[in-house]
Amino acid sequence: MAVNMSHEKTMEIRAAIIRRDGNCCWYCGLPFVEDHIQLCSTIEHLLDRKYRGPDVVENLVLAHHKCNQRADGLRLWEKCAIRTNQNAQAQPIEVTE
Repeated sequence: MAVNMSHEKTMEIRAAIIRRDGNCCWYCGLPFVEDHIQLCSTIEHLLDRKYRGPDVVENLVLAHHKCNQRADGLRLWEKCAIRTNQNAQAQPIEVTE
């Protein structure tokens, strides 16, 4: 999330998302590994800011860094399709060291 906000505010938002969605990636459903760059949690806009997506909790989810990169700039329906396909296949994302 490239929005300039305090660490405290970012942690509040992250906690609200975890309460709502659980502590796993919105796209692949796997848990986060905070000491691994590709499996750590990032804050993702469902409706991308380039499509005027707001910086509100209702528009934000947590995603693995790699999953977030894969969805960068996609439209909402495309992001939902990634999630649906990933959950249907139930296969973890590939991690490269």
